[in-house]
Amino acid sequence: RRRQKKNKRLRSIRARNITGAFDKKEWEEASRTLFIANVPLTAKRTSLSKYLQRFGKVKSIRIRSVIPERKNITKRVAYLAGKTNPAIDTAHAYVVYDKPEAVK
Repeated sequence: RRRQKKNKRLRSIRARNITGAFDKKEWEEASRTLFIANVPLTAKRTSLSKYLQRFGKVKSIRIRSVIPERKNITKRVAYLAGKTNPAIDTAHAYVVYDKPEAVK
């Protein structure tokens, strides 16, 4: 089932039919998602959530683009333990709000 959904999505994208590539639930969540670049790695999810609450209720925050200090550490563990690559001091965050009005 997952493979069929992925193949349908790829066919739609190749045909330049982006709206057919994702279902209604995925589009709805995308309309409530805010992308933030250059988030300091010292920032924690709780502090980001408290800061962003002024625009609306935050449903979830995902931190991405974390580079671990060593290859044998997962990105999640590296972020939580503070063992990230010292040459890179920022990451990206995806903030999902309860309502799309908060993103605007």
